[in-house]
Amino acid sequence: KPGDACVIFTPDDTHFDMALEAIRRGIHVMITKPAVKTLAEHRQLYEEAKKKNVLVMIEVHKRFDSMYSDARDRIRDGLGEFSYFYSFMSQPKFQLSTFRSCK
Repeated sequence: KPGDACVIFTPDDTHFDMALEAIRRGIHVMITKPAVKTLAEHRQLYEEAKKKNVLVMIEVHKRFDSMYSDARDRIRDGLGEFSYFYSFMSQPKFQLSTFRSCK
């Protein structure tokens, strides 16, 4: 018997097919970001989940990371306006197509 829920934490281009299969089997799904490549895929997962009455959640692990929650709290406590912000993210080359398609 399958479990009640699954976590999809695999290469980006595998998320949609795996999530759709789980949903069709009536299994709740948690998917790491980015969930899927296109809005059409998002909509299809949404419609299938409604039909099967299962939950689909996008995993947002940084939301609970202490470094990010500290920054959020400082902003809420009146840090003030930003005049400069810098960020860097490294990503495997094979996953870049996902980011390019999210326009």
